[in-house]
Amino acid sequence: MGGFRFEFSPVAVLRSNLLTASEGDDVGHRWAAMWFLRRVVRAPAHGAPVRPVLVSGSRTRIREFERADVDRWLSWPRHNDLLFEGYNPPQLSTRQRDLYHRQRALAPDTRQYAVDDLDGQLVGRISLREANWEVGFAVLGVSFHPSRLNQGFGSDALTAFLTYYFGTLTMQALYLDVAAFNRRAHRVYEKVGFRACGQRWGDPEADLLGIFRRADHLELRQYFRAEQGLVRPLVIDMVLRREDWSVRH
Repeated sequence: MGGFRFEFSPVAVLRSNLLTASEGDDVGHRWAAMWFLRRVVRAPAHGAPVRPVLVSGSRTRIREFERADVDRWLSWPRHNDLLFEGYNPPQLSTRQRDLYHRQRALAPDTRQYAVDDLDGQLVGRISLREANWEVGFAVLGVSFHPSRLNQGFGSDALTAFLTYYFGTLTMQALYLDVAAFNRRAHRVYEKVGFRACGQRWGDPEADLLGIFRRADHLELRQYFRAEQGLVRPLVIDMVLRREDWSVRH
């Protein structure tokens, strides 16, 4: 289906073989399988990912987000452009990182996914929130490593993820919201099939850039509204429905 594929995990195969092995099986083979299974499952926290790949694009692989990925994510460099300050990861202690992962892993309406490049480096995160699994919709969240932007990873990962979302998960619609000033992200979402379904003013935030004070930010003012010393960003709501995605595939 266009440049990506579903993959099976050797860990799952081995686990199945171990559980179904009979007393007459070759003991040496069973011990070899158990040794390999331990080596994969107990890989170092900062080593190769141990979660099975859910779906692959031509340049990316998507898997479940694990605890070690929190550390990888927080090690990303920060955005230099103050306009994207809100896209930087938070500063968290080890205990807070544990809690961050645990809360999201246990939440029934949330799922997180890691995006790796073909070398196994974490280049992005994809999340689902406010998910209603019975009705079949969720809200998408996406963030990518600042130094890996404009390299095609975003569109490749999203194209693959949508096949997983509408195919494997059999969902009906996927929503997202994007800041109107983030034209790069907006173009990627439109490229993979999302269409605008509304717009609104977002939550008030500090005017770190001086958008309404500096003349060189005149072109940005269309994307913000001044309010009591703060600014509200213009937010575009977008949606991709199953029937529209199916037409493209």
